[in-house]
Amino acid sequence: GMGSKAGAAALEDLAAASRAVGADGVLFDYEPTLNSTMEHSTAYADFLNRTADGLAGTGVAVGMDISDWGILDKYDLFQATKTQLLTSMGATYKGNLGKDERNLQKMQAAGLKGPRLGIGIGSMVEPASKAHWNYTWTEPALELWLGKLDAAGVQRMDVFRADIHDYGTTQPWFVKGLRAWLERPLPARRLP
Repeated sequence: GMGSKAGAAALEDLAAASRAVGADGVLFDYEPTLNSTMEHSTAYADFLNRTADGLAGTGVAVGMDISDWGILDKYDLFQATKTQLLTSMGATYKGNLGKDERNLQKMQAAGLKGPRLGIGIGSMVEPASKAHWNYTWTEPALELWLGKLDAAGVQRMDVFRADIHDYGTTQPWFVKGLRAWLERPLPARRLP
């Protein structure tokens, strides 16, 4: 386990490797599909806490992906962990504004807000045949969603490439929308 000699050595190696490549954190993208029990969720939260404890003082932050399925939708549980960043995946990727907004509201109701919460969206590419996934965003829907994120105080974004296996070109309107969102004025507070 993380508390063992081997676990401590692994955390030291992780911190050293992160610093060596200029990374300021690690993000766990754990997506178990067979076991969605609360026991499994709690064990994962314990792993995240032990990892955060083991990396404390190293300058390496710990983050995790959350979603709307399996153990990843236990927002209350994961909000209480020592992770510095929780970023959504499929819960907000797909350009389904009603579903995306409901999931954002659930995250915020669990206490996930401000600089600790990152919202993931899937990119749109051309030609469409290059997309491994079609996230269904349109320019007006993306603009509306980014406005909702801004109004909700979201300060971080995670973009998943739809063309991860067969590279295309990201739609210019998608890049333009993200750029405008990234260049907007932020509240006067420091990000962790």
